[in-house]
Amino acid sequence: MAEEHAESRLSRIQDVVAVFVLSITAVLTAWCGFEASKWGGEMSIAFSQASSARIQAASANADARSAEQFDLTVYAQWVVASAEGETELAQYIQDRFPPHFALAFDAWQADGMVETGPFVREEYVPPGQVEADILLTFPIKI
Repeated sequence: MAEEHAESRLSRIQDVVAVFVLSITAVLTAWCGFEASKWGGEMSIAFSQASSARIQAASANADARSAEQFDLTVYAQWVVASAEGETELAQYIQDRFPPHFALAFDAWQADGMVETGPFVREEYVPPGQVEADILLTFPIKI
């Protein structure tokens, strides 16, 4: 009888431990599901912000490329006018350089026109380029 009582007591202890372990497991499983869904929502928001930043960066980069194309066209006309000795035309074109290009052009001329052109100067920053660079490196906060 003492042996049966000891087995019965051991069986009850095992049942209590099993119920306790299963309860802990259920709570941890529910907590993991909650955290996973919360993280999934934050991850979606971060992806959305990153996509938005990439679209804005592409738009700013397109603006910069358009400005650069315009500057190249105007500069090419200046080069042709200068090469043909048409100083009045060259000066007329130079007076109409956009401010961002005029800055690089003036620095290029001040340095003796050593580089291949004003476009390689650090002063040359077409409109939209800074914004594109910032948006491409903008950290998304979660």
